Amino acid sequence: MIAPPEEQGFALMDALVALAILGVILGMFVETVQSTAQARRHAADSRQAILVAQSRLALAVESDGLPPSGRDGAFQWSSSVARYPGSDNSQGLEQVSVRVADAASGRVIATLSTLRLVR
Repeated sequence: MIAPPEEQGFALMDALVALAILGVILGMFVETVQSTAQARRHAADSRQAILVAQSRLALAVESDGLPPSGRDGAFQWSSSVARYPGSDNSQGLEQVSVRVADAASGRVIATLSTLRLVR
């Protein structure tokens, strides 16, 4: 059956509109998948940075021989020891801090601190 002249071309327009809608939906889907992958990568980096910070903090609390900075895989870390500005006590306290950053970008990912007795 042949369509009347005023209705010819509607099938082509319907197909183009359907393709445009499909393109928008696919674009939104790709963006969602990409942002999810980026969030997972960021979470994995944060977990690894916290593990590096915890291990360096444990070493800093146990010994005085920890270097002030170093590199562990894709992470750059730095440690500092400062007198704790709290109330005076007979033995005193020091605050030990470890900061872990992404070695490539320099973005700080994790910072951990704890207290120890003055040595």
